Amino acid sequence: MRGFGIETCACYIVTSSLVAKDGPGPPKFITIDKLQDIGGVKLASGHRTFAMEDGKIVDQMRFTEIADVKWLPEGTVDLAVPE
Repeated sequence: MRGFGIETCACYIVTSSLVAKDGPGPPKFITIDKLQDIGGVKLASGHRTFAMEDGKIVDQMRFTEIADVKWLPEGTVDLAVPE
């Protein structure tokens, strides 16, 4: 998958009763895209989630971009919603 900006990928099934109240959901495929170095730690700059049918990737469900990642001073708690 390299060459498409995909660093890694996985199939997963949500099983938490907090999210999947009616039991485990259908399998999904997630990509971790374009790692960026933030203070020596590699973090994804985005990810995409796809539905799966019969073990094959089908429709894209989500696209998430991650921006403005930074280290805060130790002990800082900032739960504000980003602008």
